Amino acid sequence: MMKKTKFYKILNDNSPGGDLKDSKGDPNRKIYFTRIYMGGLEEMHGYSIDERLYEYFEYKPFKTIEDTRHYLQKLIDLEGDESGNRTAICWFIRRIADDGLIGTARLVDIDYKKQSVSWGYAIDPELWGEGYIFEIQELLKEYVFEILELNRLYGFTFVNNERTKSSLIAAGFKKEGVLRDYYQDSSGAYFDAWAYEMLSIEYFSKKPHDSIKYLRIEITKEEIVSIIAKELNDDSI
Repeated sequence: MMKKTKFYKILNDNSPGGDLKDSKGDPNRKIYFTRIYMGGLEEMHGYSIDERLYEYFEYKPFKTIEDTRHYLQKLIDLEGDESGNRTAICWFIRRIADDGLIGTARLVDIDYKKQSVSWGYAIDPELWGEGYIFEIQELLKEYVFEILELNRLYGFTFVNNERTKSSLIAAGFKKEGVLRDYYQDSSGAYFDAWAYEMLSIEYFSKKPHDSIKYLRIEITKEEIVSIIAKELNDDSI
């Protein structure tokens, strides 16, 4: 496990998938992440007024740009300062082809001690079904497990949100259980939550066997003894 100071430096200095240059260098990439800022307000408002976006949210659709401004400020405030106590970090998601803003993503409840974090993301409903959600999920998983080296990624959604549940199962997440009356929607009705998670060992088990981290996880007791014996030059171990 990396040291706490190093962890927070990586968290503050790196985005999922790397910077725009890294993203452009990968022919399979369509999006890149950049830290949120108030300058993206008008672009964000462009899709924030779409009522479809709020089908499984706990708040009502934004009607004015002030509604969107208030929400964006909440995301900015959620991040707090740059200290080692940060518990959340948020990004805009932009399309590489035209730099258009298509959505937001965030990590919350960052718990360094427990090596655990929760996530959330949303994109313009006009782009649903075009593969962006899959790419967002994969980049965030890579960031959490390979860059931050955390052990557990988890989240919640409405228990009747079959569209999202299907995409999460396809992405390798496992159902943890159902939390009763966890959500209250914009009409005041209560809904159960579907809880899901992925562990680092499950993530790396899907990676190619020549992955360094995969090998680190799968190393056997006999191999450990052999390595120590060679280092100590003592075959009697």
